[in-house]
Amino acid sequence: MEKKHGRVLSCLVVIIVLTSATNASATFSFFRTDNTGYDDARTVGSLPLCYYDEDYSKDSGFVAVKGDHNAPFGPDVAKMEIVMRFRATEDSSSFEVSATWVITYMLETNWPVGEARIEVRYVLYSDSYSGLESRNAGFSRSINTPLFGGYNSINGIVSKSGEDSVTLYYDLQDGTWYRVAVQLYIYLDGEANAWSQAGADNPIHLDVVEIIVSG
Repeated sequence: MEKKHGRVLSCLVVIIVLTSATNASATFSFFRTDNTGYDDARTVGSLPLCYYDEDYSKDSGFVAVKGDHNAPFGPDVAKMEIVMRFRATEDSSSFEVSATWVITYMLETNWPVGEARIEVRYVLYSDSYSGLESRNAGFSRSINTPLFGGYNSINGIVSKSGEDSVTLYYDLQDGTWYRVAVQLYIYLDGEANAWSQAGADNPIHLDVVEIIVSG
């Protein structure tokens, strides 16, 4: 009986070791700050006419834009990004993205109908900017005016710490270059505006202090 009990324990140990090896996480970390300068800052495609005075800097790590949308046109979307380039040092099926950033925003909608949404996203690209994966970074706001409704607004200043991470599920390949972006996403439809918290004619401003990719 004791010998049988010992064989069972040995089997359990082997199973635990194999399970631990299978679930072993990757061990890498890449980061950039607005002191070291990011690899890129850009708008994604050409912004629709309702977005204007866009500005960005990879050295200072910010993007900024105004949105003034009128009914019956729309919907129109703006995407602007601060980008970090990195080279995977091992294979990995998932990894963490975190960033330190501050956004100041105001969304407005008005008669006869309107909708406005804003998000900050973490986006994984190939080195040639093919989109591979995207996740909300823990910030999204929306507001709307129903048909023949009235004025509505929401505003604020929101910050995120690098301690707040989001998991991206993608098979990174050892030795391959990728890009990860902190993206400002704005959606406007009907009578809708997007400003900073300071109000009309001041651009939404997203300041990215640090980006971290770790496994």
